[in-house]
Amino acid sequence: MKLDVKYMLLARELTWSKGRLLPVGAWRHIQNFTLSPSTGMYRATDHPFKMSIIQNTAITRSPLINEDMFLSLVDFKTVLDGSLKTCLLIDVIGQVLDLGDLETIQVSGKPRMKVEFTLRDMNDARVPCCLWGKFAEILYEGCSKDEEGKPICLIRFAKIGRFR
Repeated sequence: MKLDVKYMLLARELTWSKGRLLPVGAWRHIQNFTLSPSTGMYRATDHPFKMSIIQNTAITRSPLINEDMFLSLVDFKTVLDGSLKTCLLIDVIGQVLDLGDLETIQVSGKPRMKVEFTLRDMNDARVPCCLWGKFAEILYEGCSKDEEGKPICLIRFAKIGRFR
């Protein structure tokens, strides 16, 4: 049976025994697991099921290697028309425009870095964006370098929403 796993749950008590067998980017055969409906806010995929690793799950190396990046890029017009489910996280790519200042904002009593900017796609559709924390710092530093052209930014697992 071939299973296209996009969402997996690993219980805390199994993190050491099973999690170490599942390095990011490695291909594995997985036997003895459970499937259940995928629900909740801010899911990384619209896949209807999640896979749960259990105590008697067997994990072995797989000779199959597929280097696809598994991006699920969303068209900017789809983002802007409001038809996407806000509980799903999306991937977007575009040219960075209108980079704002790196600001320090108090969030729940703690300082967090924030930067606002606009992404533009090939059709000149524009999506306002906001990044927080280390991602805000990385983008700001990368865009502040004196290099020709406008930087291209890929955002994986972006939350659809509005910041004030």
